[in-house]
Amino acid sequence: MADNRYFRASKIERNLMENEKFDEYSPSSSTSSPYTTWTQMEVPLQNVVYCDFTNEFLGASNGYFQGDFMQRFEGTPSNSMSPESQHNMSSSSTSTHLAIQAGSNGSNRSSPDQIDMKPEITLMAFNQLPKNVCPTICVVCGDTAAGYHYDVPSCNGCKTFFRRTVLDQRKFTCKKGGKCFEILPKEKRCSCRACRFARCVQVGMNPMAIQTDKDLKGNEMFKTIVNKRKISKEIVEEIEEPPANAQLLMELRLKENAFDRMVDSLMYLEIKVDKLRSSTYNPRPFEIGSLRDVLSKHSALSLAERLDPMPNWPLPPIPAHNPAEFCSPCQNPVRKAWMKSPNRKMWLFFDLLVTVEYAKTFDFYYQLDTQDQFTLVRYVSLMCMQATQSFYSYIINADTIVHPDGTKPQDMWKWRKLHEGHDKTHNECFAAREGLFEENVKQLKLNRICREEYVLLKAITLCNSAIGDLSEHGSKIIEQARVKYAEALFSLEMANYGPATGPLRFQSILASIEVLIRNAKKHRNVHLIAMLNKPHREGKPPRPAIALIDDIMDA
Repeated sequence: MADNRYFRASKIERNLMENEKFDEYSPSSSTSSPYTTWTQMEVPLQNVVYCDFTNEFLGASNGYFQGDFMQRFEGTPSNSMSPESQHNMSSSSTSTHLAIQAGSNGSNRSSPDQIDMKPEITLMAFNQLPKNVCPTICVVCGDTAAGYHYDVPSCNGCKTFFRRTVLDQRKFTCKKGGKCFEILPKEKRCSCRACRFARCVQVGMNPMAIQTDKDLKGNEMFKTIVNKRKISKEIVEEIEEPPANAQLLMELRLKENAFDRMVDSLMYLEIKVDKLRSSTYNPRPFEIGSLRDVLSKHSALSLAERLDPMPNWPLPPIPAHNPAEFCSPCQNPVRKAWMKSPNRKMWLFFDLLVTVEYAKTFDFYYQLDTQDQFTLVRYVSLMCMQATQSFYSYIINADTIVHPDGTKPQDMWKWRKLHEGHDKTHNECFAAREGLFEENVKQLKLNRICREEYVLLKAITLCNSAIGDLSEHGSKIIEQARVKYAEALFSLEMANYGPATGPLRFQSILASIEVLIRNAKKHRNVHLIAMLNKPHREGKPPRPAIALIDDIMDA
């Protein structure tokens, strides 16, 4: 590497790339001009020199690095700065000494006093240079270095001076205002001990590396230097990772962690839902009361851990019937016994009840007033129930709704078509209902939805802020919750499918909500027709309505 190369450091680039372009200057062809012209060249990363880079020194030297403060690795193989060696460098020093990328052209250069142009070059800390290469320049005084002393390249004189000053707690005063290293030539700089010691501290000499039998706990000078090093380390860390980027990365990590916790919470909640559906919990529909009654009580999902699974599931098939022998299940003792089995649940009522209990576990629900709670749950419960029934049918590879006890809604109503009092309209109603139970399952199969996607989809379905009867305050709260779960779903899809497919997957999953809304509307119409065509029981009062079902179906 040629001598007399001088560069001006006008910015710091922390990501060094091999063969990156740097400015190199060459003397002007005119000998009368003290200035130089500039050309651009390719400089390999291996050709490196270093010098001190601190705010104080830059201000004192007008931004130029003097040649006697440069370190050259003369005679070192060009691969001495391979990427592997850079990873093994010492990082104990917190000083901001930097290495300067230099060219390899051996032509003579003008002195720094003649340089007016200010090229941009790449710098890196000298503490990142390999320590198996002996330095040749002391970064304190500029004399020949004897090695690394107290974490910095230095001569024996500066090493001894720093050690004695710290141990003896000597204090010096500069008569030139602390500018001796700025205005004095190299030979006279060390004559000012105050500036020399300040320089030792400035370049990063580490007092904790001093080996001594003395107790340094009471050494005030030692404490002062250590505190300065801590502050310097914080500054360097800020330079190495810009605050804006660090803040952004921290926010992203926090968001990802929040999304993970959110999904874990929903997965745990879904375990409770699944257990309660399969448990012995089987309340009588007429004893539960209305939707407002259920909302006024604590969530029953806590019962899931305390109850046993329902025995004797799956249930045996519905008994076959002969249309010529009966017109109603009440007239057939076998079918009547099956209908009143204690192991059988009325799934429309029960799954609506479980869905209401599910909604009551969300934090945002308790930020709503009583009327908004009622309005929200009344409208979305049927859609969330369909999502639950469809998912647990989909994971057992069924093509239609299959309840945990093995029964299907279609089978429950086949015999009703043959009832003597049912007209054509009533039978068409149940035909439409049979198709209703297949569409949601088909949509989930189409997307091949996973459990994490399902729990987020159901939470987003629950957070419907577009309901007209909601208050403005309630709508805002629900919308905030919806956005939160939608962001979590989007993050999940991006993590699983990447930027190319993730957004499309996200849209496809959200499209399932439209299917749920459409089928919920169809389900309400089917229920209305069924109630209008309810068979008359001669000599008996009409059956009481199930208030919970009616409240939700009337939304």
